[in-house]
Amino acid sequence: MRILMIIATVVTSLAAKSELNISGKHLLILQARIDSIWGKYLFSVDNQTIDPQPLRFPLLLPKESDDFRALEGVVDNDLQLGDDGLLLIDKKDFPPGTTLISIGFKKVVAETTTLTFRVAEPLTNLVILFDERIDVKSPAFETTVAPKISAYDYRALQSKTALTSNQTFVLRVDGVPRGRARIQVIAVIFAFVLLVCITWLTIKTTKFIDGVSKSDEG
Repeated sequence: MRILMIIATVVTSLAAKSELNISGKHLLILQARIDSIWGKYLFSVDNQTIDPQPLRFPLLLPKESDDFRALEGVVDNDLQLGDDGLLLIDKKDFPPGTTLISIGFKKVVAETTTLTFRVAEPLTNLVILFDERIDVKSPAFETTVAPKISAYDYRALQSKTALTSNQTFVLRVDGVPRGRARIQVIAVIFAFVLLVCITWLTIKTTKFIDGVSKSDEG
């Protein structure tokens, strides 16, 4: 619970300008797994009325995502794919107060990959946290001090300027741990070499037997 409170503090705007306000600061957390990247996209929604309010908002997820799911604040049924291909929150009854929204996603990758994002709604600031096993770079971001949201140590980037509508940026991710994929490649190479050796031995053995047979006939 304490971790959620810290994250909510990081992503919540200090001042709400409308009855239903989306935080200007958003947070993206990237963690390395074997042959994959797991991400979490977080922001907050502040409903200052006493009644539930509808919300329709495009999410900032990489277009290369292999899978996604609602984690906090919404459920999978609240997520819809828009006509432009972006994933949307479409929720009819957002409760009063401040709600932390968290969407998880997964990308199966090689050791180096790129993640492409398109900003649909302007963002004042985007902070990216990533674990120490990987390196994340983008011309649109600069190094910053990582907020302490858990016992785990992260490195951090933040957007150099506010992100505008329809802006696209790319993250280059290096150092994803290799596992099954590398083993499969090695197995394929070994099988190919073994097949070549067996074929060569078969040909040589056949020629030797043919030579012996001809000698016996002579």
